[in-house]
Amino acid sequence: MRLDILEAIYQAVMDAAEGQTLRQFQKSLTPALQKKGWWGVKPLRDPVTGDIVEARLGSPRRLRVIYDANMRTARAAGQWGRIQRGKRSHPYLIYELGPSREHRVGERKLLVLPVLAVEATGNNKIPLTMASTNSPKAKPDISEQPRQLTQSEIASLRQDMKESSAWMRQELQGRREQREAPPRPA
Repeated sequence: MRLDILEAIYQAVMDAAEGQTLRQFQKSLTPALQKKGWWGVKPLRDPVTGDIVEARLGSPRRLRVIYDANMRTARAAGQWGRIQRGKRSHPYLIYELGPSREHRVGERKLLVLPVLAVEATGNNKIPLTMASTNSPKAKPDISEQPRQLTQSEIASLRQDMKESSAWMRQELQGRREQREAPPRPA
């Protein structure tokens, strides 16, 4: 692929990461690709066989794939950055099931891993959510094999998360009230 086309796609992806929708991304990038001749079906030489073949270049479907892949990657990178910043106070990760209707048997149970164990495998591309331990000073033992939580541990974790959510709602409400309160006379 030509460098000018890659640069146009790269710039459009960077703009989209600032909050563009798929339609805005397609609307801004399509004319640029058409102008560069990278749109529709064109005869091209197959680099392997040397034959002339009909090749589909840019299309709305291809732009959707480019947009979706890059937005998911950017989101995952942001999540991983957040996990890295919070790993001292939240040293464990919970693997969450995605929106699929059917999951493999091993995926149906909740799985918690130390952040350091995930780092050691280099597997930071799976969507993860942080979960705190009872003690922020607790150090994860990366020599332990990952294990699934027991039902009582899951219940305890859910209770902790419920209490944390309630505390956060109360904290945010207090901050809102402070902002909205009239200034005190000096």
